[in-house]
Amino acid sequence: MSKEKIQKEFALSHCRLKYANGETVPPEVETYQKDRLWFAKDKDGQEIKVFTTSALSGRRLKYANGEAVPPEVETYQSGRQWFAKNEDGQEIEVFTANALGHRRLKYANGETVPPEVETYQRGRQWFAKNEDGQEIKVFTTSVLYHHLLKYAKRQPASGVAQAAIESEEDVLEEEEVLFSKQPMAGISEKYLRNKIPRLPISVRSSRIDESVWGSFSSQLGLIPLENTRGVVSSLLNEVPHLFHEEGLRIGLCLYTSKPFSSGDKPLFVFSGRKEKAYIPQIGNRTTSDVRVILVGTREEFGLLQGHLQPGIDFLVLDELWSLTHGSYEKLELVNSRRIAAFYYALLLQEEHGITQALMLDDNIERIYSKHPISSWEEYITILDTEAKSEKSACVSLATVSNQGVRRQQPGELGSKFYSFDLALLYEILGHTRSHWLLPFFPAEANGFWGEDYYFQLMFEKLLSTRGMQGYFVLDVKEHGIKRASLPSLCRKVVKTADALCQVNMEGLFQEGLMHLLSVHRDAIEKTVHILQGIIEKNIKLHQTLLHHHQTKDLMMTHAWANRLAYKAEVSQVPIDEETFLAKLRESLIFIQEQGHLHEYQKEILTNISTRLSQERFIGQITMATGTGKTYVQIYLAIAALLAGTRRPVVIVTPYQHLVQQAYEDFLAVLASFPNFPIEASQIVKVDAKETSITAETLLYNRTLDGRPCVLIFCQDSYSKLQETEAEALAPYQHPALLLIDEAHMQSKIISKIDITHPQTKQTFVAGFTATPKKSQALWSLDKVVSIEYTREAAVDHDYLTPCILDTFNEAYSPDGVWRVISAMPTILDSLLPSGGPLKEKKALFMCPITKEKSIIQNN
Repeated sequence: MSKEKIQKEFALSHCRLKYANGETVPPEVETYQKDRLWFAKDKDGQEIKVFTTSALSGRRLKYANGEAVPPEVETYQSGRQWFAKNEDGQEIEVFTANALGHRRLKYANGETVPPEVETYQRGRQWFAKNEDGQEIKVFTTSVLYHHLLKYAKRQPASGVAQAAIESEEDVLEEEEVLFSKQPMAGISEKYLRNKIPRLPISVRSSRIDESVWGSFSSQLGLIPLENTRGVVSSLLNEVPHLFHEEGLRIGLCLYTSKPFSSGDKPLFVFSGRKEKAYIPQIGNRTTSDVRVILVGTREEFGLLQGHLQPGIDFLVLDELWSLTHGSYEKLELVNSRRIAAFYYALLLQEEHGITQALMLDDNIERIYSKHPISSWEEYITILDTEAKSEKSACVSLATVSNQGVRRQQPGELGSKFYSFDLALLYEILGHTRSHWLLPFFPAEANGFWGEDYYFQLMFEKLLSTRGMQGYFVLDVKEHGIKRASLPSLCRKVVKTADALCQVNMEGLFQEGLMHLLSVHRDAIEKTVHILQGIIEKNIKLHQTLLHHHQTKDLMMTHAWANRLAYKAEVSQVPIDEETFLAKLRESLIFIQEQGHLHEYQKEILTNISTRLSQERFIGQITMATGTGKTYVQIYLAIAALLAGTRRPVVIVTPYQHLVQQAYEDFLAVLASFPNFPIEASQIVKVDAKETSITAETLLYNRTLDGRPCVLIFCQDSYSKLQETEAEALAPYQHPALLLIDEAHMQSKIISKIDITHPQTKQTFVAGFTATPKKSQALWSLDKVVSIEYTREAAVDHDYLTPCILDTFNEAYSPDGVWRVISAMPTILDSLLPSGGPLKEKKALFMCPITKEKSIIQNN
């Protein structure tokens, strides 16, 4: 087929124009373009606007009920809104297809509000009436999506699990209401089965929002333990505590530099992160009443004793067994640590009359408060006052994020930071020390999720008959914590949340069940029942979100996340994939005449097109730095889409920032081809950034399968995809077009390309580099095409500037070199014949000695 015929066919198949009513503009009608718009003349010779297929599909208008506005109905635009007249001549709003999709209303469970249901708006919120005539809130599609996403990302203790599915809220029967408030809590995704694939979202500022943190007048800091310097270990006193009676065996040992007194304020920190654990920053620990007590195992004490000093103690847990709760084997788990800390706190209440103790996770970085506070002593007193005011045995602080202060829910359970009323808890648990384990998971559940929620619920049950609260989360607008960015310790050792729903009381307590007092057994049964209900609600929400994320259109979501107006890909007749390379050859001939390529780039594409007669194409394209490898890759990718393939088109770059750079370049090139049936939405980034999709998402969300698109991967993401053994990912592992940017840096990717795989027939694989790597075996195979455009050729053709080589005008003695180096500021300010100082140009200095290199850099 001749070059001219190919171009003509592409012009007809991809650039056909239509009138506003959808009819095709006949070939004999002359059309012309102004900027990015197309025009023709009607029968009367008047200029009218005509449209490409893709432009027209996005422009078609619909009524609010989804019906298309007939062509004979006159429509007009005011600002960004469209209007028409109804049968009574009244002005009504109409919508483009995309705008209508955003506007359609849904119930909280995701079901579409039927057209016959009357809806109305107050402010920015929408409402409808249910079957009983009660007003309920409804949502636009985009608002509902972000509503679900927001709650999915919440950490434990967000307290809003049921709010995301209002219409499916489970309300306990009246006889099952056990507490004065309905407890609620969220569960982090890592403790729920079936990971939710991440969807791309718009970039949010990583800066701290001053409107959030600025609302707090005071703050207290915490620092990593590794930043503290300890005392000589011989100055530490060993205070063992062994208790072997009343159905309890517990072995504790406190390492401290000073004894306790009634005025001390113990603050327990669970130091599972060892030297990375955060502890309160206190000015003078020797004189302070605050006693930081690290809680851990004997092994951890050996690692951390060098950081202990007056005011920083270590409580070692050596043994823990109870007749009712069983034998705790894994003493490093947080439930074991919490029992040890709680037991020792009650011991301090019993022996020294200490009335308050704090327990902190070791990943809290800062405390914020609206109260004027200057010290930890002062703040601990405020917490004690708050606990007594709320009549609560335990108060905790909520997490404040950079994104704003969230709305707190009644009954929300706390996490991370607790202040205990020891006097009250000692009163309700009594003098029998084996009862002090009552609020905590038994040994069989030591590795279960939810131990922190469980003890708060137990407190609530034990105090419910007294008209008091077992737990209370302080107002997040008044108090809050900021978490440190540290790796999770629990993911590998704590079971998923549903583990508690799969056991009964006999399974939890084993033989210890028969030794529980009936009143204790009743409290435990009801507490477990409440916690299981919380877990089941969260699982239900998780499943709803999982389905949403698995079925959400990735192409559309990616476009929105990158602030693009989404337009669906133009429907084309699928090609026979056995003819892909032949079609690619035709589109390459066509496209290089339409764009803005340099002659040498066109020659490279022409060279490639002449080699596309084989079953597959494997090529090493060597192009000098600065000669536009990226643009050649973009034109190849566009040609593949124009060829009509439904298989993926993949570009792999070494780094994330190159993914973004290639993406922006791709969009810029597409903008120069407004009549091509390719939308910006069809270009998709795949890496770990928020605005991109992830390789893992491609496995769980299949909405890109079989759709023409270009996927720009970073090396790490594509490597993960290559390593995943899943049939669903085979099309992405063996795409129609695979372009490897900076191929010399991607040996791992190249080594895993299997050209013998059945899906590699009619595929195009090419590596682009300025410095080919001989050790990459793929390029040594038979029939590999090698195309080269050298730096010398680019300089000869005036596309690159030559290198200017110069030497120091001195003898190469050490003294001479040092004189030149000392004069470097003057040299760099020297004017060049071409204009401008030398320091504004790129230059290469060869320095054999590191010292000389640093001097030049400093100058």
